[in-house]
Amino acid sequence: MIFFFTGLLFAQTSRPIASDINASATSTTTITVSWVLPEKTEGEQIVSLAVYRNTRPITGNNALSISQKIATLPYNSVSYTDTLNDYREYYYAVISYTKPGDYERNSDLYYDEELDKNNNTGGGTPYEILLPGVNSTVNGVRVKSPVKANSISKKTTESAKEKIYSAGDLREQPLPYLDILGDSTTPDPKISKDTESKALSLVGGKQTHSIAIPLEPYYFEQDMMSPEGGDDFLLYEVLRTTFVAKNYPAATASLLRFLAQNRTQDVTNRAVFYLGESYYYCGKYEKALNQFLTIEDTFTSLSRKWIESTLELYKVPASENNITE
Repeated sequence: MIFFFTGLLFAQTSRPIASDINASATSTTTITVSWVLPEKTEGEQIVSLAVYRNTRPITGNNALSISQKIATLPYNSVSYTDTLNDYREYYYAVISYTKPGDYERNSDLYYDEELDKNNNTGGGTPYEILLPGVNSTVNGVRVKSPVKANSISKKTTESAKEKIYSAGDLREQPLPYLDILGDSTTPDPKISKDTESKALSLVGGKQTHSIAIPLEPYYFEQDMMSPEGGDDFLLYEVLRTTFVAKNYPAATASLLRFLAQNRTQDVTNRAVFYLGESYYYCGKYEKALNQFLTIEDTFTSLSRKWIESTLELYKVPASENNITE
């Protein structure tokens, strides 16, 4: 740990390279890359900077030769905005061009990307040192997802909203009314006869309604693009390799292993919901119901929608029927 810290400090204060590189999506078509210039250098001074892009991490001796040089910037540049027209993951690196001489950063120096983008110093010799996490990114970044154009996102966003009903209005899918003993009075008029029949079928009554249609998979917006790291990234990888591919048995196993470790609360909540979905698509409705009930207080409207669908799809085996018509 001491060696790494010392090496990083040396790179920031003595070597003519950028550091603390960061790349993040700023819109559905742009990614902004930023970095920090060294406080001072000895023997070499920066005369310009070059930004490289690749679909793989830019590391190793031949990394720059197979990467695309997308911009040459003035020596005092601290950011660059890359415009893209696809949804692929990209990695970035910033390389300094230098000439002999010492350099000390002027913290009062003003830099504006738009004004200075054509004012490149040029010349110099490339200082081709790549340090992952220092002047080359270690996590891929893609532009923001166009949520409005995504049918799944549109549906799930609406489902996550709390709905307020006027007096006398019916809910789209009311919770089941169970007349198990058969001696209750007329049910509340807000519950239709059709709903009552569906509920009775869950405890052995004759099923008279049409076959329920399973819900489409739900994805939280936080998991629709690759995070920079941490628990969010680990959950993203689990979903990408199993859940998105609709390999729900594998997703169930992976999510159980994921939840066996201590995670942040927000990530844990989302993982529990995905586990409920995985059980749901595996036909294990009792286990799915348990997961959705566990997370109901966190995702109230969304969980209730999946609870109701789970109850619709669940059928009590004929051997357990204790009610006759």
